[in-house]
Amino acid sequence: MQNRQEQLEKRGYLEGGMESEFGNISFEKRIELLESEIATERTLGARLLKENKNEITVDYLMKALKIEKKLYPKIEICNTLSELNEIAVNPLIKILGDVTK
Repeated sequence: MQNRQEQLEKRGYLEGGMESEFGNISFEKRIELLESEIATERTLGARLLKENKNEITVDYLMKALKIEKKLYPKIEICNTLSELNEIAVNPLIKILGDVTK
């Protein structure tokens, strides 16, 4: 039987503050994390992308949001999109039907 921490990590849970160790990685590496097969890495990638406020970041986050199945990466993607403000609004409206399925 898995312990509680293992169950959380399987769902992509990552404690706050972990991203400070990775603040200097490139945009490309952040995208690699967002597209990782490991749920906790996807969570980390989404958190790190908060610093990249542009349309390209929104596109990657939208793509990830459509396919993400794990709870915590999906929450982190949504948190990051909410911090991107106006540049994320129209793209979010366009995919609303796909995300709610």
